[in-house]
Amino acid sequence: MVYNRSIMRVVRPDRYHLTNLDLETRQPRTQTIVIGSKTWVKLAGSDRWESFDGQGAYDFGQAWNPDSLLKERAAGATHSFEQLTPETIDGVPCERWQIVSELPGAVTLTYSVWIAESDRLPRQIAYVQPDGLTQLQRYSYNQAFDIQPPQ
Repeated sequence: MVYNRSIMRVVRPDRYHLTNLDLETRQPRTQTIVIGSKTWVKLAGSDRWESFDGQGAYDFGQAWNPDSLLKERAAGATHSFEQLTPETIDGVPCERWQIVSELPGAVTLTYSVWIAESDRLPRQIAYVQPDGLTQLQRYSYNQAFDIQPPQ
């Protein structure tokens, strides 16, 4: 069962706008804008953006490299990566990976990631939560838009 829909717009190298939608109303539940080390969050029903200082700019060009992900293991967690049969998402040839994370406290997270061969950005991610619910995120790129700090 899919319980969340997210739209993420990325302007490389250091900014994105993430919108989590309510499945029934298709209205935003939360919105997050990140530009460099600055983050703004807006919750459903609010007209106000809350700002936070972040931890530093995120390099989206390295975000989906399985080799680097293996090196960035969380303390006490183990991760396994398996490359699956490639697939095409929205006409884009993609590598497909299954990732299983064993976290402290006997929590297991399983997800599949489809990574575009051309630009190494994700086109689809499917998460299987410990309670069995699945979250599917689809991504598309190369659309003209600009991400600016909220006013």
